Amino acid sequence: MFAVIYRWKLREEVSEGEFTRHWHDETQKIYLTYGSLGSCLHKVEDGTFLAYAKWPSRDNWENMMRQKEESNGEHATLIDGPICLETIDDLLRDTVHKI
Repeated sequence: MFAVIYRWKLREEVSEGEFTRHWHDETQKIYLTYGSLGSCLHKVEDGTFLAYAKWPSRDNWENMMRQKEESNGEHATLIDGPICLETIDDLLRDTVHKI
């Protein structure tokens, strides 16, 4: 498993809603076209946005990067990333353990 982190600062003329809709649509296209395992977008306390994307392998991600240009540039400035992460152990879950 492989993951990538990105952090953006919105351009002044772009609304939060416009950016998040664009991010959502592009992430869906990447999932359907390039075989990602999806992504999660977060808003950071300082007003920036951070996304964590999962991939089956670094090769899958690099293949997408060769074929696709980053497309958030018109909405936001990338201020950190891509930060590439090799997954060692993954304990994230989609449900809460009932005690």
